[in-house]
Amino acid sequence: MNDQLPSEFDLVIVGTGMIESIISAAASRIGKTVLHIDSNDYYGGLWASFNLEGLHNYAPKSPETSQGGCPALNHLPIGNAVSHIGHFESNWHVPEKLEPPETDIEGDLEQMNLEESRGKEHSQESLLKISRKFNIDLVPKLHYARGLSAVFGGVFALNQPSLSGLKLENHKVEALLNGDQEIKAQHFVLGAEHSPSQFLASVANGNQISRAVFVTDKSLIPSEQEHLTLLVYPPDDKKPLATIVEMGHLTGTCPKGFYLLHMTTKLVSSPKEDLQHIVSNLLGGNEEDGKPNILWSCYFSLPEAAQQQQKQDLPENLFLCSGPNLDLDYDAAIHNAKGIFEKMYPGLDFLPRAPDPDEIIIGGEEEVTETMTDEDTKEPTMNS
Repeated sequence: MNDQLPSEFDLVIVGTGMIESIISAAASRIGKTVLHIDSNDYYGGLWASFNLEGLHNYAPKSPETSQGGCPALNHLPIGNAVSHIGHFESNWHVPEKLEPPETDIEGDLEQMNLEESRGKEHSQESLLKISRKFNIDLVPKLHYARGLSAVFGGVFALNQPSLSGLKLENHKVEALLNGDQEIKAQHFVLGAEHSPSQFLASVANGNQISRAVFVTDKSLIPSEQEHLTLLVYPPDDKKPLATIVEMGHLTGTCPKGFYLLHMTTKLVSSPKEDLQHIVSNLLGGNEEDGKPNILWSCYFSLPEAAQQQQKQDLPENLFLCSGPNLDLDYDAAIHNAKGIFEKMYPGLDFLPRAPDPDEIIIGGEEEVTETMTDEDTKEPTMNS
């Protein structure tokens, strides 16, 4: 069975993050052949979304494993120890299972009260049964768009663990090395986690992001109408400002009766230490304080793309994408994608407007319309 990919494209993009996906869509939209390839078995890279079970069981790859081995002088390994998920920790705050109710309770009223009370309890087992109803973003921004360029004919290839590097010739990238296959293109774009380490500056803690995600049983600010809440937590005792985004079930990110709570700040020590004072203040563990209870938590760190991490002297047809930042919108990502697109294809439209349905001409319709005569369009007359 031949499972090799085509060997030549106009553009090869390694990584499926937001910026890479925008570039992929833009190039495909103007008729370029695009290979969009990733070593991961899921879309999104550092911008990915997971269901509850998927993120709980997520195992960040060691930075060294993505760099591959390229012993020849004209081979450039891909991957780095800078742009990756770190400090990953996920924990349950509910029991694995609920104990079965006692069978010797007397009286229908007591039985009904018990069942009503137990209906508000949660377990790992009950949450995992509805795991697929949770959509948890590594970066809490707008809804992530997957498979963007496939609409315009881009080729996707996920789960490609044999991606090992780039073949160089005269300060240009000649091919992407995928196992024993060389895939050639005019231009090559690499996502942040796939960028060669020698082209990235080192990143200190101050240039990383601390993240936390919680599943809770009630809202911070209960309301029947609002299901998306944005809070800004002020700096406190040398801890930097933090943003808090709470999402209810009408946002499509969690089932009814649950809430997703995202916390984001600059990394100082570790995500858990950086955000612990906020967690202690806003979230509780008993019914007396009235605060939301934590059912599940996840802490991790991401590289902060607001800092310029790229060094100069890149091969002339190689372009590197940045990763996520602290902003709540996609402005920086779109700006980065547009800048790379315009360097590759100067003078061409970046994501031109798609035609409206009534503007689409299906084969031969226009020709038929143009050959109609006045006689064809005259209204019939009535005989008296």
